[in-house]
Amino acid sequence: MTEPASTTVAAAHLDTAPAGAAPETSSRPASRRPWRELLIVLGLYAVYSLARFAATGDLGAARVVAHDIQMVERWFGINIERSWNAWFAQHPTLMVAASLWYASLHWVVTAGALVFLWLRRPALYRPLLSVLVATTMSALAFFVLLPTAPPRLMSGFVDVLESAGNFGYWDRGATGEDGLSASTNELAAFPSLHAGWSLWVCLVAFAATRRLWVRLVGVAYALTTAAVVILTANHWVLDVLAGWALVALSAWLVRRWARRRGAPA
Repeated sequence: MTEPASTTVAAAHLDTAPAGAAPETSSRPASRRPWRELLIVLGLYAVYSLARFAATGDLGAARVVAHDIQMVERWFGINIERSWNAWFAQHPTLMVAASLWYASLHWVVTAGALVFLWLRRPALYRPLLSVLVATTMSALAFFVLLPTAPPRLMSGFVDVLESAGNFGYWDRGATGEDGLSASTNELAAFPSLHAGWSLWVCLVAFAATRRLWVRLVGVAYALTTAAVVILTANHWVLDVLAGWALVALSAWLVRRWARRRGAPA
């Protein structure tokens, strides 16, 4: 039986595809209007910002949750935050570098990955954007329902971003009226979206290419971000693990949804 022309063309394409490129198993998105995608991203950011501001809670109650997290971590033997933070506070240069990483790459790298998918891997753009949206919305629900104090708001920790604030735009100032503290909810610690988004970027690296060095960069970015949020006393280890778990769960759900609709997963 003669094979359909589309099958022959697809086979020829796979035979000639570059060795480092991941195969695209679906057609290009139905809509390629940049303004539409920009509105989606801006809408996501607006919901993200509103939810974070709305997720205000009592600091005392948020510290109780943080104490519970510490108790769980001690039980599992992963309560490394205090020792890491104490060591890190003795290295001013590293403190500035980590503060810049924490304050900047969270947005820049994630946005860059979205643009890359849009321009170079359009078949992957929609499902991976869905994973990012599901992860973010799930995290916002936790921010609203479970305000959690980060380590830097607990006794015995050094607030690295504040200590290194005179060297960057993240300066909180003497009264805390400027810098990051004026634009974020400080009790939105659990789960860590910094960790979640960085693992999402790693997922993009694995989905978009087979090049080993690109995938290793993705892994290094996710692990370094996890270390930064702990060293700077902005998140607990459980915050990081919860952020990663949300990405994994979101990816699984998006994959199942795609399979039910008969779309390439």
